[in-house]
Parts: sequence; C-alpha cells; structure tokens
Amino acid sequence: MISVLDHIEYLTSKHDCVIVPGLGAFISHYSVKKNANGMPIGLSREISFNQSVAHSDGLLAHSISRREKITYELANLEIANYVNSLRSQLSHEGEVPVGRVGYFSNTAENTLEFFPFPSRNVNNDFYGLSSISLKPLAVVEVTEEEKETIKTNIVPFTRKFMRVAASIALLIGMVLVLSTPVINNNSQDYANLNAFTLKSQDISEDRELLISIPAIESETSTIQEEVVSEETEVKLSEAPGNYGLVIASLPTEVLANKYIAENNLTNCAIFKSTTKYRVYIEKGTYDEMISLKETKYANSDAWVCRVK
Repeated sequence: MISVLDHIEYLTSKHDCVIVPGLGAFISHYSVKKNANGMPIGLSREISFNQSVAHSDGLLAHSISRREKITYELANLEIANYVNSLRSQLSHEGEVPVGRVGYFSNTAENTLEFFPFPSRNVNNDFYGLSSISLKPLAVVEVTEEEKETIKTNIVPFTRKFMRVAASIALLIGMVLVLSTPVINNNSQDYANLNAFTLKSQDISEDRELLISIPAIESETSTIQEEVVSEETEVKLSEAPGNYGLVIASLPTEVLANKYIAENNLTNCAIFKSTTKYRVYIEKGTYDEMISLKETKYANSDAWVCRVK
C-alpha cells in the first residue's frame, strides 16, 4: 500500500515548500534561536501551513512516482485519495495527525489549522552538531580622566589647519618653480663631421630624412678627393639634382658662413629655405643622396633635404 504521508514527511525535511494538491502547502520558516539569557545559539526551522496554496507543483507526485514506480497520473490519484480521507477523518474526529510533521485541527469556521510538532523544529544543516556556549562581552568602563587623556591625544583637523597646510604647499611649489633655471636653446641644427664630438640638433621643419656622415672615412676615399683635378671639379651649387646632403641649419646667413669657416669646409654650399640657411656638402637626385647616406656617410648626423 502506498503511503502518501511518508513522502510528505520526507519532503518537508528536505524542501522549504511542499504542496499537497487540493489541501495546501507546508512552508518552512527560519528564525534565530536564543537561550534563556537572550543569546543567539543558532537558527530554528519551523513549519507552517498555507491552505491557499493548493495548486500542484509536481514535487509530491514525482516523489511518489519515482519511489513507488508508478505513473505520474496514478501518483496524483493517490494524493487525491489521501486528501479526501484526511478531510473525512477531520469531519468525524476534529483532529488528524500528519506523521511526525504535526497535526490538523478543524476550527469553528470549518477551516484547517496546523500545529507543528516541536520535534520537527530542527534545521537539517545543523543536525548532529554539538551546541556551544557564548560568553557575553565584558563592558569596559572608562573614567573621566581617561576620557580627557584620549581627547588630548587627538589632533583635530580643523579648517584653519587645512588652510595653513594648503598655503605651505603652495609656497613650496612657487619656490621650486622660481628656482628652476630656464635653458634658452638657439634654433640651430648641425650635422657632426667629427666622429668624437656630438653637437645637439633639433628636427627641422623642412627635413625630409635624417642620415649620418661617417666619423672616419677610409684613406682611399680621402686620397681620391684630394687628387680631383680643378678642370673636372664642378661647383656644388651647379651640380644636377634638387636634393642635398645637409650638415647644418642656421637662422642667419652670417652664422652659416661662420660655420663653414670654423669647420674648414671647401666643397659646400648654402641654401636658404623658408626660415633657415642650410649648409650642404653633396647635391644630386634623391636616390643618389640616399645611396651616399647608406655608404659614404652612414655614420653621420646629416640629412637629405630639397635644396632647389
């Protein structure tokens, strides 16, 4: 014989809501359990009954169907028979026990009233755990003298204090700004012809490509330059091509000529751009200048620029 009551007992111990279709729902509630002194000693689980929740959620029927190996429809039929039997017993006896869960009683208004058994008011999560005792925290009394000592050790951050701190920080910042030296750099660009001396340079607006002049040329190339005949020598400014190998960029023509004289440059020329005077030592097509940069002047600071 199938016992619907056994399934109700089992499900109420595992679930917080168990609905018996046509009867109502057994609902679990949790609260803090306290001892005689009002100290919390854990959670308490209590089961109540709500008659208005009587629709089937399938939990009880599935449990019966799975355990008893019957169809879902037969399980619902067993539940309906149990509910009818319980109501018939209530009308004759006035009270009906629901296993170890609690018992039902008929009220004067002919409604169900559920009374849970105290033995079921156990939270399964804490089952088997031993109880512990909690000691109340001791109340520490502070004397007036100790209160005054605490007050004197506290540094108050008033608005006046914050204003003074902000003023000091502002004064320090102004001193740092005024004491920092200002460096004035003249707008002059140089390509270093000395392998062991590096001069500072700025990137020019008209500069198209940065290349370098070799620090030390081979003896063969030096000898070849010295034995060039005057009849075959062509002025650099008249050489074909629109690109030159610039070694210096200065703001005035006077400074450009001074740079040529100081470095003993002979085969060079000056080209005036929009804002600068360019000193270049080679002239030709763009590809020729790139080729010279990658071979003869691979280690210098010169750059290729349009000079005509």
